[in-house]
Amino acid sequence: MQDSMELIVILIGELLFAPFIAAMVLVLELVAIGIGMILDLVGSRIATDRSPAKVMPAPVAAEEHRIKTPRRWSRILLVLATSLAVVTCGCLLVLDLFCFEGTVRWVMDRVGRTTGVQVAYDSATGSLFRGHLRLEGVSIRKPKGPRTRCDLTVKTAQLQLSIWTLLNDTIQVGSLELNELRGSFTRLEAGAMSPGRRTTKAFEIGILVIEDLDLQISDRTGDDRTYRLAVASWRSEPLRSRWLPFDILFRTNCAGVLAGSDFEIRGEVVQDGRETRWRATNLPGWYLAKELSGPFGLIRDGMVDVQVDDRWTRGKVTGIDSRWRLVFHGVRAEMPSHLPLKERLWHKAWVAALNKLEPSLPLEFRLTFDGSKLTTHGSPEAKAVWAEVGGALVKKLGVTGK
Repeated sequence: MQDSMELIVILIGELLFAPFIAAMVLVLELVAIGIGMILDLVGSRIATDRSPAKVMPAPVAAEEHRIKTPRRWSRILLVLATSLAVVTCGCLLVLDLFCFEGTVRWVMDRVGRTTGVQVAYDSATGSLFRGHLRLEGVSIRKPKGPRTRCDLTVKTAQLQLSIWTLLNDTIQVGSLELNELRGSFTRLEAGAMSPGRRTTKAFEIGILVIEDLDLQISDRTGDDRTYRLAVASWRSEPLRSRWLPFDILFRTNCAGVLAGSDFEIRGEVVQDGRETRWRATNLPGWYLAKELSGPFGLIRDGMVDVQVDDRWTRGKVTGIDSRWRLVFHGVRAEMPSHLPLKERLWHKAWVAALNKLEPSLPLEFRLTFDGSKLTTHGSPEAKAVWAEVGGALVKKLGVTGK
């Protein structure tokens, strides 16, 4: 899921770069106008404070000429900056009223050259000044790339943003709505996606809504796996480019099918904080292994039921109460190859412990944080697994004690 959202983030960042440059040019021209007005006002004030005689002595005349010369340049600056600002506004107005679709196509071509993602569409409507864009019949293709490839279609896409936030450190996108997002996505290497030749500005989508999401995802980072992600309605509020994984897990509401497993992410604001819950039934063990590190990354077969209830409370300090319940069904773990000695000892202990689990075993954990201390709790089954791992490690390392 995160890779698909990363692609959307990169495309939006590149799409907003051209309007950002136009806004910066206009602001610089307005600043130049302001400087010209100030210099002209100062020069005018100096000139009125002096009352030159009809016939001035040579030294006085030279001084008067020295005063008028900067004022002349300030007026030239003022006229030039004002003319450029008028031309810029006129060009933007023409592009907005008569060449909007052509401008969007030019921006999309630039996005393709920068990111390698080819974006095409049937029609485009909207307004540069109102910060509104609507695309219909969109196709997004990335046929080449070292990390990811994709072939996606979107029936309609609507983007609404505040133009003036293009000048901020973080661009505020009011909303993004995608309807019937379908296609295939291939992940070739682990790690974050590359945004292209240039790092784009950070931005925040106030509301991201995806209706009718259906993707076929191929993961080739380890064992080749292909699975389906289908969601009837996805809503993230907000979705921030710098907090992407966090916002997917804790600021999203959605339900659907992931790798053949029914899943649900629900979050809501409560009186003193926020509550989030995750649910997944019969989630393949290999998927859990790909998304999580540590001992769960060793699982190759079996199923896992996931139930997480997380509560954040606001106050003078932030309180956290996170409850996890994982039910394993017939899981099997394997030792990764090419590991350093210390890591092999640790992983071997976990592999042995996981392979000794009962056919259906629940493990429960609880983490609490009250602002000063992080406390962990575990069910008897979880403690038994840890005891098995700890004992194996002690034996392998040859540690003895009284």
